[in-house]
Amino acid sequence: DAQNTLRSTRFGIEYSDKPLRVRGYYKYTPGKDYYRCDNPQESNVTELDNSLKDECAISAVLYEVSSYDVPSDPYDESDERLNGTNIFTSDRIVAMGNMTSGEIQEYTPFEFELEYIKEYSADKLYRFAIICSSSKDGDKFSGAPGSTLIVDDISVIVE
Repeated sequence: DAQNTLRSTRFGIEYSDKPLRVRGYYKYTPGKDYYRCDNPQESNVTELDNSLKDECAISAVLYEVSSYDVPSDPYDESDERLNGTNIFTSDRIVAMGNMTSGEIQEYTPFEFELEYIKEYSADKLYRFAIICSSSKDGDKFSGAPGSTLIVDDISVIVE
């Protein structure tokens, strides 16, 4: 979606288990120059702000859907997959968790728990997404070009 690039990413796979934690290994190198975007509606307007350092983020989101059907048109409003505009704010979110970090030069273990905002029910349909971003504020068009996040051996611990 050229008018709203955050709508272009569709998050989540069909998921029937109750995830409790996400763990794995990561290393992270922030880019040199940090660019801040004060108004994400004008994503092409940024300001160099080297008083800030980029950080990475790894997040997990479990959310409800009424169907696993995916329309052939990716911009069809019936597509229930969450996207970059609503993956952290939708009222269909059941659980979420995340971690952020600055520079880590060697592979380092990470683990975080999912916090349940709604009750999980095995009778409902869910999608689950793990989002790894080399710029934690990338969805606000702020970050440092060249930031590099490498993740390995991600596991989801379920109930």
